[in-house]
Amino acid sequence: MNYFKFIILFNILFNFNELYPQWINIGGASGSHITKFVKDNYDKFYAKTIDGDTYRTINNGLNWERIQIENGKDIGLIGVGVDSIFSLNIDSARGELYYSIDAGLNWNILHQWTGEEPFLGAVSAFTFHNGYFFASRPSGIYRLNYGDSIWTKQSNGISGVRLDALQLYGTNSALYGLFPSGGGVFKTADGGQNWIPLKGGLTNSAVTSIFAEGKRLYLGTYGGIFLMIEGDSVWTNISNGLPSPMVGGASLYALADTVLAGTQGGIYRSADQGQNWVLITENLQNFGVYRTIIGVDNIVLAGSESGIFRSLTLGKTWTYASSGLSNDSYSINALTSLNGRLYSATSQGIYQLVDSVWNWQFSGTGITGEGLISSVISYNNIMFATAGVSYRSNLPGDVWEVVQTGIPASAQVNQVVAHSGVVFAATTNGVYRSFDAGDTWSETNGGQNFIPRNLFSNGSEIYMSCQFGSRPGTFYSFDNGSLWWDISEGLPNAVSEPVIALGYNSRNLYALTDWSVFTSNDTGTTWIPVNLPVPLNTRLNSILSVDGSMLIGSSEGLLISADNGDTWKIANEGLGESEKGISPRLVYQDKIFAVLGTNLFSRPRNELVSIHGEQKNSLSEVISIHAENIPNPFNSITQIQFNIHYQQPSDHSYGLRIQVINSQGQILQTIIDAACVPGRFVSGWQPADDLPSGIYFYKFELKDPVYQKLLAERTYRMVYIK
Repeated sequence: MNYFKFIILFNILFNFNELYPQWINIGGASGSHITKFVKDNYDKFYAKTIDGDTYRTINNGLNWERIQIENGKDIGLIGVGVDSIFSLNIDSARGELYYSIDAGLNWNILHQWTGEEPFLGAVSAFTFHNGYFFASRPSGIYRLNYGDSIWTKQSNGISGVRLDALQLYGTNSALYGLFPSGGGVFKTADGGQNWIPLKGGLTNSAVTSIFAEGKRLYLGTYGGIFLMIEGDSVWTNISNGLPSPMVGGASLYALADTVLAGTQGGIYRSADQGQNWVLITENLQNFGVYRTIIGVDNIVLAGSESGIFRSLTLGKTWTYASSGLSNDSYSINALTSLNGRLYSATSQGIYQLVDSVWNWQFSGTGITGEGLISSVISYNNIMFATAGVSYRSNLPGDVWEVVQTGIPASAQVNQVVAHSGVVFAATTNGVYRSFDAGDTWSETNGGQNFIPRNLFSNGSEIYMSCQFGSRPGTFYSFDNGSLWWDISEGLPNAVSEPVIALGYNSRNLYALTDWSVFTSNDTGTTWIPVNLPVPLNTRLNSILSVDGSMLIGSSEGLLISADNGDTWKIANEGLGESEKGISPRLVYQDKIFAVLGTNLFSRPRNELVSIHGEQKNSLSEVISIHAENIPNPFNSITQIQFNIHYQQPSDHSYGLRIQVINSQGQILQTIIDAACVPGRFVSGWQPADDLPSGIYFYKFELKDPVYQKLLAERTYRMVYIK
């Protein structure tokens, strides 16, 4: 059975050039802005992103995985030892030096120090060279012996230059200090005790990179690329064919006679030790600056603002190689569909699927809140999106306009939800609703100080979870937000473990926190914890109803229940180890869609249940009940309007029972107990004269009359006021 993973493509593929094939983006927007590369002595590569995340590859850039130290702590500045790698983590109060002997999978503490010691604060560079750790601060270069605990200053010979942006580069015989701010390059051959300037022949002292190949030393500067032969003291300019000035400098890699230079305008290649250069990335200048380049033999990796590119031919041909990298600048936040089109809300705009081969085009003209697009929905041929404010677009969503009238300018709009002809907005100032498709909004907080985390509609009621404000908890409304009822009892503390998502199938309501799941079959009056087949510390991320089954995304993979949450199974077929954190988001046509960072996954919707257990009864998966009573609250009689819905036309009859119960669960009256076919119905209820004011419930039970099997069950609240 084939499973397909689709990565959104935001860039155009380029044609090959006969002499120097152009770079081919085969990964779309699935990379990150790369700031640094490191290679260990076992030819494993490590990449640092602009967000501070660290990734490693053990297959020469084909796949990347994020690595951390422990408990979510990011890796700091990386140094490479003989058989290990090091991480230096320093802030103003504490410093820690870690080491790993298994390429970053596991870390151990080598040394730590606190505020009493002098070496704390900003560090611009870190390396391990010939048995010493070196680190640079604005006050100087410091050295730490491998087995010692005290850093000593080793800056003799360096003066009159800024050390806050120093870079360190070691060869077998020497350590070099580079000064991009204009200090040139210095060399030490005695463990940092003395530094010697190497400025002879340099026409630009803003140095960005250095690379040693044999007896040749290549230097990248803002003024071009220079070469020095071992034993000489003067640099020779070898910038023929390179742009001048070289804004941003150059990053370098060399092997034998071939030299590669990453620049702001692309990557240049020389086959004659830098005497002549040819641009081989002419069509990819929009990908930004190639600030870091690294390699082993003919395999070369180039880091850019759009991710990582790889060459297996020493720079002649390239492919995109960012699989597994996270890129927050293009993360997928939400999916929706409208009139046969699929839309993706990313943090760089809204895109729509334009054909069956998974080509996407930008569809967010008019939205100015790039980086903040958090939700997108479709409703009555209109689309709504949030990017700090609320936006609206008519089909097909090409042009958007702000629709914020009635919502305070100080409020940040984080989510929009459509429910029973009304559009709701979750903002930092509370809940707002619009009865006119977003033209005007009004507050609907019921007099409470709600700060909603998310909103959810099951078609009959609208639900809200709040983590902050004066009323943290989970609430629901059956009257389009005029009144909100607290249904938090039985759920974890809303501040420390808030409800992050809500779901619903034909029988149960589901509440999802970061670590646990709860179900309710009485509209949230009572909650039952769910046992999942994963460790207790498994992180959950989303919940989705698929044809009556429930699908949960977690750090251990996808979990599925086909029996209303009674039992759950893991459904990870087709997912790699690094893909288990995907989040199911949308059922569209015959597929289920899930996202993970920038990656979009798809799977036929009928496969999961067929693989993971026999269904309860085919009717129970496709039948549902929706109801409301009008008016509510009421003081004499109320009309219960309900709809029994079957996904396919059917004249099959069911056993329907509607009972009124009080808050203690006692049955007060059976309103209906008869056979019923799918359709819309109305039944009235008038309380007995001696019944006091209060909250009451009406409960639906729908059974198969042949097998007497419960197919659907729903409970609703109503308020009686004498």
